[in-house]
Amino acid sequence: MKLSKLIAVANEAYPGDMVARYWNNGDGIPETAELGDGLAQFVACELDCVYDPKLSDTKMLEEAANALDKASEELAEIADVLRATPVEDSDTEMEN
Repeated sequence: MKLSKLIAVANEAYPGDMVARYWNNGDGIPETAELGDGLAQFVACELDCVYDPKLSDTKMLEEAANALDKASEELAEIADVLRATPVEDSDTEMEN
């Protein structure tokens, strides 16, 4: 499976063709332009990181899915910590 096909498969499941928009098919390098969708950019970069042209299509899809599952778990852990973090004054905005 070519990386462009892997990107296309993920793009089918993502709204607005954003994963593909973060992928530059001309030179095979993820776009760094700010298009307003950090998650789509992350997905494109993550697929690039796990891509291995030596794997069969089935194995490549499995590896990509596993990588995104792991990222999802890590994001859920971060969300849990954010929800559990006590706030001293809920009316005060947090500073950057």
